Amino acid sequence: MGTRALSRFATLVALALALGGCAHFDFSDAADRIAFARGCDPLEVTLLEDRRGRYEESGCGAPQLFECAGGRCSAAGAARAEPSTRVTRARAALDALREAALECTDGDGVDVQVRFDRAGSPETVVVRAARREHADCVRPLVERVTIGPGPRLLVSWTAAPSRE
Repeated sequence: MGTRALSRFATLVALALALGGCAHFDFSDAADRIAFARGCDPLEVTLLEDRRGRYEESGCGAPQLFECAGGRCSAAGAARAEPSTRVTRARAALDALREAALECTDGDGVDVQVRFDRAGSPETVVVRAARREHADCVRPLVERVTIGPGPRLLVSWTAAPSRE
């Protein structure tokens, strides 16, 4: 088989896999689709990817397990009642930043979503704050958080002023 024929064959196989739903489902796409399915703001979603490529959502309503393929995500049963150790560890690490984040925002509060890679380091950080300079102050704080190795995780967190 020539190089040109091999290249066409590889392209056709990749296209067939993508159309058939066998292509890798992007973590961000899964978060957006699951948020839509649950009627949530995407910044409310907390996802933990399991070993079979399913997603456990625990940030918006009752914990739910989802399977995503072919551009769609559908409920695949109830998730565990208690958050995983990885989710708990991530939230604790972010909670430790609360006072510093509130200082950055002059006490206004901030919404953050962090995607952790398998090594436990932030892969992407999305910050929603009242002003850009607030977000620019909070982002580097969050980028230094590490939670140790484990499954990929997308966690939502809010630093809100206390109600006293």
